[in-house]
Amino acid sequence: MKIFRGLFVFFLCLSAVCAPAAAVTTLRPEEQPWRLMERAQIAFDQHDFGASVKFAEEAKRNKAREYAWFVSVLSAEIHSQQIQRTGGKIDAVLRELKDREARNAIEIVSYFTALHDPDYYHDSASELIAYISSMGVFPEAECLIGDVYLLESEIELAKTYYMKAWEQSYALDIPDSKYDILYKLARLAGMAEDDELFEQSLLLVLADDPYYNSTTQFAYLNAVIQAINRGYSADRIFLMYRANTYRSLDAAALLAPFYKRKQDPEKYLQIAILSVLTAFSRMHEILGERDLEYAYTTLDDFFAKAKRYADIQEWITNHMVWECFISFADAAAMQGKQSLAEEIRRIILRHGPNRIVELVRRNQ
Repeated sequence: MKIFRGLFVFFLCLSAVCAPAAAVTTLRPEEQPWRLMERAQIAFDQHDFGASVKFAEEAKRNKAREYAWFVSVLSAEIHSQQIQRTGGKIDAVLRELKDREARNAIEIVSYFTALHDPDYYHDSASELIAYISSMGVFPEAECLIGDVYLLESEIELAKTYYMKAWEQSYALDIPDSKYDILYKLARLAGMAEDDELFEQSLLLVLADDPYYNSTTQFAYLNAVIQAINRGYSADRIFLMYRANTYRSLDAAALLAPFYKRKQDPEKYLQIAILSVLTAFSRMHEILGERDLEYAYTTLDDFFAKAKRYADIQEWITNHMVWECFISFADAAAMQGKQSLAEEIRRIILRHGPNRIVELVRRNQ
């Protein structure tokens, strides 16, 4: 949550810095969408949820209003005969606008071509206008309203707004914020016992993970499975393999028990492998930063060293790392790899907290 709020503050600053010049807007300073979102977030943090929704809805309306005005200004200029004769190429259009001293249109074109170079719009003024038209949405505001309704236990309303935020995620100021939206959808789906939405939301988090990519038939994970089938020990597996797309960790940790419940042992093993390798890789990276002389030798030594750091232990708890290792052992056992499963379980029993140790013992 702290990380998400930090990103939100960064987004507000980015919006303020990157907004088109004040001269090219019909809105007063206090009506600017990013200012309204700032007020919406403050109200949310103060648990004034009615005000938070009010400001977020106003931010949405004002952004749509402002971008519609941008489109109107440019369309009126570009449809003139002189500009039609330029062929619609952005640089030529901009030169003609300067000759006409069309100040508002110049500032709008300059802003959006600074955001993306003309090639992004295929050097077409018409495509530039289409892009501006599509960007008059505010997914961050949709998401914040969804947060309010989720806290108020209005599950269906929260889902409606989260889905809008996801559909509009192309317009996020911070593109990776789309993963926050997907995790929120998954959380909501878990509360609503909507298995399809739960699975699909988390699979969309994994869709950009090169270690879990269906277009390559899960080549990396299948290589690890082949190593398991050849009888590699846990120590050797974690020596040889890494997965460092860390945003995937929570998705994999949540999906592994889901696939166990759905009785899909193949997906269960794949996801369990992804979760433990991702968790291990991040912990290995942190240990290396803390101790420049650290080098991995065995999984037992790895967890013994991790115990020295309270914040690493907290991270392990927050990201369900022990549960990931339990799933890995369980999935391996389902595939008949009892030796590997017992090796992992011994590590868990030796280094895991009491609640995890009891869980393993009950399931043995």
